[in-house]
Amino acid sequence: MKKFYILAIMIGLAITGFSQKNKVETQMLSFNKDVHLSSQDGKDDLITSKKTFPYLAIGTEQPDTNRGEIAANLSYLGFNQLHAATPKASLEVYRIISGGTFNQILDFLTDRPGEGAMSQNQIITFCKKYPQYLSDKSTLFLTCLDLDFPDYYMISVAKLLDGSLCASVYSREDNRFWTDRNIVIIRNHEASQESLDY
Repeated sequence: MKKFYILAIMIGLAITGFSQKNKVETQMLSFNKDVHLSSQDGKDDLITSKKTFPYLAIGTEQPDTNRGEIAANLSYLGFNQLHAATPKASLEVYRIISGGTFNQILDFLTDRPGEGAMSQNQIITFCKKYPQYLSDKSTLFLTCLDLDFPDYYMISVAKLLDGSLCASVYSREDNRFWTDRNIVIIRNHEASQESLDY
């Protein structure tokens, strides 16, 4: 019996250690700071936001100012759909201090469908309102196009050498691993199925 308990404890410690290793380690940058967005009408999207994001990319493709093919591919994914208006949102800003995969970051951001996600309109507004939180490496936003069947995408906003912004769209299938420690994550603290019901 004693050997059984020892074995059970060892297995428990191994599982705990494994789960901890698979968690994204973060540092909160917005502690005691009021980071929020006012209500949004949902009319702005990545495809048409040329002033905010002169460059667009899908996955690891090269950033491009030509909206033609990229816009067509994003439209096929559903990024051209009109979104419902969103209420005022309270946001949290974190810095990754250890690398993370798409799913690890998703787990950090979400506890239930839609939580932690932002609409395209909210992402655009955040980049305009809070440029100080945009990392030189990458700033990650989670968006969800379909809450009935959670269809998550990670929007990675990066500053290019000329100072302009590029929005890159990643899906789970890309299996992206963000390794740099200066990556910033934006979490919509008040997101819910009601506020992000597209």
